[in-house]
Amino acid sequence: MKYEYTRLEDQIKELYTAMGIHCPFDMELGYISSSLKVDLNIGEHGPFRSGNSIHLQIHDTPEEQWESFGHEICHVLWHAGNQLFMANTYRLKQEWQARNFALHFCVPTFMLLKLDLPERRCEAVELIAETFGVTHTFANQRLQHLEKQYLGKMVWEEIVRNGFCSLG
Repeated sequence: MKYEYTRLEDQIKELYTAMGIHCPFDMELGYISSSLKVDLNIGEHGPFRSGNSIHLQIHDTPEEQWESFGHEICHVLWHAGNQLFMANTYRLKQEWQARNFALHFCVPTFMLLKLDLPERRCEAVELIAETFGVTHTFANQRLQHLEKQYLGKMVWEEIVRNGFCSLG
C-alpha cells in the first residue's frame, strides 16, 4: 500500500529538505535552530518559547530536549501571541497542534518510512527511539500515529472497494 502524506508531513519534509537534512543523523538542535534563525537557550528554566527564542531545560535528557524543541519550534513557526492572555480553548488548540507537530518533526514520516521496522512492536519502538533520539514513550506515540494513518487508508480503500461510498 502506498503511503499518502498529510499536509503536515509534506510541510515538515519540505522544511528539512530546505535545510539539507535527509536522514535522522543530520537532525541536530544547533544546526536546525541556526538554519531557522531561532535562538536556542539551555538553562534552568524551560521548556518554553519567548518570541523567536526557545528555552530548554538543562536537566532534561537529550531525548526530552529534542522532543521539547520539536514542540516549541511549532510555536515559533506557527503561533503568535502570549498564551497567558488568550482564551483557554485557543491555547489548548495551540498545544494540541504543537504536540502533533513535535511527533512529526522529531520523527519525520519521510525518514520513518525508510526504516525496516521489526515485526515485534516493542522492537519497533526501540528502533524508532534509538534512531531519532526520542524517549520510548514518544516513539510509541509516533508509531501509534503511523499505524492509525495506515489503518485509516485501509478502511477507506475497503469502503470504496465495496461500494459503501460513491465518489462523484
